Amino acid sequence: MASKDEIDRLIAEADAALGRPPAAPPVRSRREPAPVADAAVERPPGRFEASLKVSAVSGGVAAALVFATFAVLPFLGAFSGAAGAFVATFAIVLGQRLFRRKT
Repeated sequence: MASKDEIDRLIAEADAALGRPPAAPPVRSRREPAPVADAAVERPPGRFEASLKVSAVSGGVAAALVFATFAVLPFLGAFSGAAGAFVATFAIVLGQRLFRRKT
């Protein structure tokens, strides 16, 4: 097993080869860690939040496709068709994601 001096020497050589200043050893702080309540706690999105995002993306894709199709056809309203496609797709996808059975 390599000694701590050898490891420090190798790290210093690697830093010199890469053009970085030599790494200083970590300094331990005597300060107490911040309370957990003050720290921002990241939590994964819940089932409902994830379902809303998926539904919105699905509705957006459907609206874009309907708008592009209806824009070519002069007798159909592109904006109203896109809005209808968004609302219908959003509702269907959201309903399926929220009320599906877990197997």
